[in-house]
Amino acid sequence: MQGEGARSRKRLACVTVLDADNFGERRSMEEQVEEMAITESEQKGLVVIAACAAKFFKSSIGGHTFYDSTKGKDWDLSTNICVNFVNLIGKKFSRGGRIYGYVDPGIVSAAENFSNYLSTSDFAALVNGVMARLCNEANDPNRSSLNEGYVVFSHYRNIQGRDQILVVMLGKKGGYDFDNDENLTPKDTESLNLQDFRQAACMDLTGFAKAFPENKGDSYLYFIKGNSKS
Repeated sequence: MQGEGARSRKRLACVTVLDADNFGERRSMEEQVEEMAITESEQKGLVVIAACAAKFFKSSIGGHTFYDSTKGKDWDLSTNICVNFVNLIGKKFSRGGRIYGYVDPGIVSAAENFSNYLSTSDFAALVNGVMARLCNEANDPNRSSLNEGYVVFSHYRNIQGRDQILVVMLGKKGGYDFDNDENLTPKDTESLNLQDFRQAACMDLTGFAKAFPENKGDSYLYFIKGNSKS
């Protein structure tokens, strides 16, 4: 069964979602724990390939208000901030409450950004494409208003050698500290306590490349919801 939160994420990301409690035959509990739990050895073996943040905000032209976005500067991968950020979210994934799913093959544009990224490795194009889709969904007159905030993107490879795309939605409250609204680079690890964490999605690119569009076997898309109500 899917609650309103799950349906909202389905509309926003254009994916088919499956509640973890009803996933039974397609995914064993052992497989879920093995793939999603972030252990100490996984943290040490985690390799961040690319990361950045984007700003999601309301803009106005000629009295017309709409949602827009801007991509920040790619994060400096020589620091530990990226790895620590991914680990923080990974721990949240390992605590349960996950929703599993896959990209709806009937909506080609939903998978286009990820398919193109597999072919081109153009991280900026992936981020801009996902944010453009988010803005298009938010600007739908039939949608309720969304809160402004930030979206953090990270491409990393885990200890099993699987490529993952992590997308994290953050609110505008304190709890993390970017250097400025243009670069959107975290100042330090302490700035990432995520007290205004809203929700996150993790795309297993390795699984997506093998399963899409037939979507047979294990799911490759995971969601978790944060504590923030903003």
